Parts: sequence; structure tokens; C-alpha cells
Amino acid sequence: MISIPGVCERSTANPLALAAQALSVQAVTGNRLTLGIGTSHPHMVEGMLGLSMEQPAKYMREYVEALLPLLAGEAVNYKGEKLSAAGKIEIMGAEAPELILAALGPRMLKIAGELAAGTTTTWVGPELIASYIRPTIDRAAFGRPQPQVIGAICVALTDDPDKTRDWIRERFGAAGTMPAYRAVLDRGGVAGPEDTAVLGDETAVAKEVQRFADAGATELLFCPVGTPEEQARTIAFVHDYARR
Repeated sequence: MISIPGVCERSTANPLALAAQALSVQAVTGNRLTLGIGTSHPHMVEGMLGLSMEQPAKYMREYVEALLPLLAGEAVNYKGEKLSAAGKIEIMGAEAPELILAALGPRMLKIAGELAAGTTTTWVGPELIASYIRPTIDRAAFGRPQPQVIGAICVALTDDPDKTRDWIRERFGAAGTMPAYRAVLDRGGVAGPEDTAVLGDETAVAKEVQRFADAGATELLFCPVGTPEEQARTIAFVHDYARR
């Protein structure tokens, strides 16, 4: 599987443009694309691109409603309050890729459950998946196949978890100031991204991975962190664990 954690940043990527890119990737990879989209963050959308971040969930619902038929090769003439798209994308040999929506808030999770194949989470531990993410998205998907919950987690095989938490805090701590991430960190009762990491020896990490599965995560995206040696140890562990 090729995973494209792309972001829909209210930029020039109209649904027609993204559909053309996604279907082109499908054509050249033998239809192995998983397409991921999200709303991005105010400092990027407004600060870097100079665009509006008003009503991001409403914008995303319209974006997905316009995008899905385009990915299926259908003609659209979509006119919403936030965007319009009119046209059709036809690329020989390309099938509609699976669409995953990065969703943390209740409105975004509702959209993911109603329209997409699932969600991918960031800075979310197994407790929050079990108590909030999984039940919220499942309620929204009533009558549809159970949505995927893909958990993105920082992982390190380390003999000094406290030192590795400091490493994460230094590099990713600013994420805790972004509104969407801050909200989900607060919902999970943790101070920052470093408190959501999976750290320890092989036994401890394997136990935490199982907790994610038991909580309802269908897949995990591992981000190796720490020193180069710790990252190499982590990657070797993940490769071995995936073959079990």
C-alpha cells in the first residue's frame, strides 16, 4: 500500500485537481493508493497561504462530496457554499482510491464516518480511541462498513523514555499550540505530544501496540523517534512485528 497523507489546505487544489493527481498515481502504481486529506491548520492556511480557515468542517464536507464522484470517474457539477467543481476526470486503468480523512473533532469524525473509509489520528492514545474516536466515527457510519481508524504514533525502542520524551517535546512540542491538536490533547488529558508516544523496550512497545488494537485501531503509522540508534532499533522491531 502507498499512503498519501495529503492535506486539503484550501489552496489551489480544487477537487478536480486532486482527483486528477490521485487517479494518475493509481494508474502508475497498479491502484495501490490510499488517499488521505485534512483541513490543515490556521498558521498554514491563513498565515502562509493567505486564505480563509472559516468553517473548516463545512468546507471539508463539501470538498469530500465533490471529490468522491470525481475519484469514481463520474462527472460532477458541484456548487456549494465554500467551493465549486464542474467536470470529469478519466484516466485509463485508474480505480477510485480509498479516501481517509484526518479527523480529530466531532464534526470532522462525523464527516469521516458518513462519507470516507475512515480516519487517521495524531497525538491520540489508545484510551481516547476507545472512549471517543471509535464510538464517534462508528455512530456516524451507521449502516455503512465499519470505518478504519489509523493511528499515527511516535515510537521509540529506548532505555531512557524520559530523555526521549524530551527529544519529542523539543521537536514536536509546538504542535500542542495548534487548535485542533490542542483540543484533542486536552480531551485525552495530556500536556503535549510527548505524552502520547509509545516508548520503552520491545516488550513495553509490543504491549502498547496491542492496546491500540484492542481500543479499535485498525492500522498504525509508526514514526520512529529518538537518537539514530533508537530509530534504527525501532525500525527493526517494527519490521519484525509486522511479520508476526
